[in-house]
Amino acid sequence: MFLFLATTQDPYACSNMTILVGYDLNGSDLTFQYTANYTLCCAFCLSNSSCMAFAWVVATSGSPCYLKYAVPSPSVNLGLISAHF
Repeated sequence: MFLFLATTQDPYACSNMTILVGYDLNGSDLTFQYTANYTLCCAFCLSNSSCMAFAWVVATSGSPCYLKYAVPSPSVNLGLISAHF
């Protein structure tokens, strides 16, 4: 008898960052750009050596992705997905 375990990857995984679905990290903005999806926002942060966190506005496409130079205190905002080191 074999036991197979199915694993699913977290759709919001971003390197070794802590993911905060439904939270904003208001303030400490480094820069921003519009990205088509969360994955591109993650890549934008990972490509910037000063990025300690980011917040992505959940929308259909072309949403702002805010990079953070520090990790602000999270606040509930169901329209955002944030992540931080």
